[in-house]
Order: sequence, then C-alpha cells, then structure tokens
Amino acid sequence: MKWWLKCMRNYVNFRGRARRREFWMFTLFNTLVYLLLLAVGLVLLGAVIYKSVAEGGDAAEHATAYTLAVAGLLLLVYGWMLATFLPGLAVRVRRLHDIGLSGKWLLGYYALYWVCFYWMSTSYMQFAEDGALEGLSGQQSVAAIWIVVRPMLLALALLSAAGIAAMCIGSEKGENRYGADPTAEIPAADAGDAECVTDRLT
Repeated sequence: MKWWLKCMRNYVNFRGRARRREFWMFTLFNTLVYLLLLAVGLVLLGAVIYKSVAEGGDAAEHATAYTLAVAGLLLLVYGWMLATFLPGLAVRVRRLHDIGLSGKWLLGYYALYWVCFYWMSTSYMQFAEDGALEGLSGQQSVAAIWIVVRPMLLALALLSAAGIAAMCIGSEKGENRYGADPTAEIPAADAGDAECVTDRLT
C-alpha cells in the first residue's frame, strides 16, 4: 500500500528513478482495484437482472435499468483510470530512468501500440466492406477474421512482452544521469532501527 501511495503522491513527478518494487506494487494494487470494481459491477448488474426477471414488467424499464447498471460500472472503471493515469505514466517514466533509458522511449512504445490498433481496425473494416464475410457461416467468419487480425495481435503481444520485460529489468547500480540508485536508499523506519542497533552496540 505504501508503494501505491508513494506513486500517487508523485503523480506528476517525471524525474528521478523508481525501483521495480514501486512499479509492480502500484500495478498490482491497481489491478486488484479493477477486479474489485468489475466484481461489484457484475453483482449489481446481476441483481438488476434478477429483480427485473422476478418482477416482470415493461421491457423498456428493464432496458433502462440495464443501461444504468452498465453506465455505473463504466463510470467507476473510467473514473479510476483517470485518477491513476498520471501516476501510472509518471512511475513508468521513472522506471525507465531507473534502467538508464529516457522517458521518450515510452512515447515510441505507445505510438507503436496505436499503429498496431489502427492497422488492425482498418484491416478489419476493409475486409468487412469488401464483402468477404458474405455467405460464410459463423465459424468460417471467425476463422477469416482471425487470419486478418492475427499479424496485428502478434505484434501487440510482442510489444506487451517487451514492455513487461523492460519493467522487470533491475536497477542500474549506483547513480546514473537521472538520480541516485533507489535500491540503495534506506527507508526511514529501517534507518531508525539501524540507528538504534548502532547505539546499542556503541
């Protein structure tokens, strides 16, 4: 929790370095929150569906209830995404600094992601507009779409693997051009304990 709070406090700090533990603890906490929000949203949606089925009533009222439930879930998820966007971006930049890379690499990484998504969407739209799916069964349509989007999905998978691998690289030993080695820093509580031990020994 303390690592997540540290990232939130440094939400616009794009200088300095961040160790692996800081980044991955922040990512883990955010993932757990997303899963919790998803679980709560699904429970609420299930409750709405159960109530509407049990009580019967007008289909339009049911559609409104479903829409409100889904909108509430999306509001929670996107609200959390907005709240953690800048802290997440900042800690990624500091993590790159920690392994000796400029934060500009992140711009290139996201640009490649956008190119892959654009490539995939335009390829699918062109494929659909050409009428290639007409006359095909459901299974054949899925197979044809898979053939079209497979190269882009492979590129996205490789990009994701490269991003994860970069975040797993250990800190550069000693000070680099972005700051001191964060793994060499002693937390305040540990420093206090070390001073107490030193006092007892002396």
